[in-house]
Amino acid sequence: SMDNLELLMAHQMHFAFIQGALDFTPEQARDLREVARLTPQYAHVIVPASSPVRRFRDLAGKRIAFGPEKGGAAKLADAVLDFTRVNPAPQTIYMGSEEFHQAFQENRIDAAFAVYALFAPAMEALFDSGDYRLVPMEHVDALVQWVPGVYASAIPAGSYGPGRHEPPTDGPPLTTLAVDTLLLTHRDVSDRWAESMLAGMGTVSLAKD
Repeated sequence: SMDNLELLMAHQMHFAFIQGALDFTPEQARDLREVARLTPQYAHVIVPASSPVRRFRDLAGKRIAFGPEKGGAAKLADAVLDFTRVNPAPQTIYMGSEEFHQAFQENRIDAAFAVYALFAPAMEALFDSGDYRLVPMEHVDALVQWVPGVYASAIPAGSYGPGRHEPPTDGPPLTTLAVDTLLLTHRDVSDRWAESMLAGMGTVSLAKD
């Protein structure tokens, strides 16, 4: 998201997908405009099933994978940690989500923080590759007031894993934060271009894909 935002501000791109929880500067807010709000993404806090971590504050002092350093997940995780003031602070490790499973297996991380749409291939692959579970987010109503661009939501029970056991089907939906994916453009990009982009995105075939 940060790379996309920089490219857009530098006029090297006309449109860009950006996570909506970024803290936009006054200059960015002035020069950019929103074309569409797309698929909501959800904060997934992932630990091995055997982990003693039961709530977000239990991550104190743990090694947490945050995704790419300039990605939206890392920015959101930083904001959540700034709010919760977990002590001692977790150790931040940046890596792609495709590395999570191996890093767990090699005991290089204790948890992972990922932001994805429900049933995203990366999350499906991770939960199918090992016995993992999700940790609920706490104080989501307060976090919504602290972190720009997020809202309280839930991951439905039985969303992931072989047999769809995670979150447990006999329990409530798992509370978490959600954020929209934004399609942004420059204010000097014509309405005609934006309308053309939206027309292509609004087709039935694209929705099915």
